[in-house]
Amino acid sequence: MADGDWVKLGSTTLDTSGDTLEVDSLDAKQFLYITVELVPSGTIDTDLTINGVTSGYALRSNDNFGTEATVVNQSNIATGSETTASLFIIDIENFDGKEKLFMFRKITGGAGTGGTNYPTIMEGFGKCTATDQISKITLTNTGAGSFDELSNMTVFGCS
Repeated sequence: MADGDWVKLGSTTLDTSGDTLEVDSLDAKQFLYITVELVPSGTIDTDLTINGVTSGYALRSNDNFGTEATVVNQSNIATGSETTASLFIIDIENFDGKEKLFMFRKITGGAGTGGTNYPTIMEGFGKCTATDQISKITLTNTGAGSFDELSNMTVFGCS
């Protein structure tokens, strides 16, 4: 593969419900593109961490294009709560020796299924002060529910 080609680095699909979705042993790439499909059982509240790092995260986010919220010195990137299926896309700049910059967009089923319920949207822009290249990405549920079977995270990378 030539530099600039996107390659699949890893994927995890749950075959039973759980609270962790993780892809590890990732090859070093300068740019990461992550797709996540979450199937919740009950209310899930999802947090993103890299390489097991639990400090040094900052986030600017908004729900449904509303008022921005900012947080600093966090233990993770909080990606919100939901009770319906969600899809999100995460882009990460992953240069060795540099802070990691994140951008994510998430859409959920909103208040429920069917054509009478509109989807909800969250977008966020964040960073982590860790400077090692990312080798592990973890989504952890801290809500009362769980990630149901078929929840998936797939990581792509390019240099």
